[in-house]
Amino acid sequence: TTIDVAPGTMCPLEIAGALYFCFVEVLERAAPGTTVAISLRNEEGAVAFEIVAEGDLDAERLPLRDGIEALGGRVTIAEGSGGDISVTGSLPLSG
Repeated sequence: TTIDVAPGTMCPLEIAGALYFCFVEVLERAAPGTTVAISLRNEEGAVAFEIVAEGDLDAERLPLRDGIEALGGRVTIAEGSGGDISVTGSLPLSG
């Protein structure tokens, strides 16, 4: 597992908590030994994130979408050609 946080990336605690639970949900579903890459960065008034994991996580059934969207964010879940799952999204830094 790799975690890449861009320098200067900051967010309110409410957003940090939502991101934490989003990341944990994916990590808990990943099989032991699975490669997972997480990146986080500030992007034009929002915190953007990406999680890429090997294998089938049944990601569409993850409840992470509710927590992110409740704070005005967006989430996209896609399966790559190699079977990787990509979860990308962002949360606005202000309401």
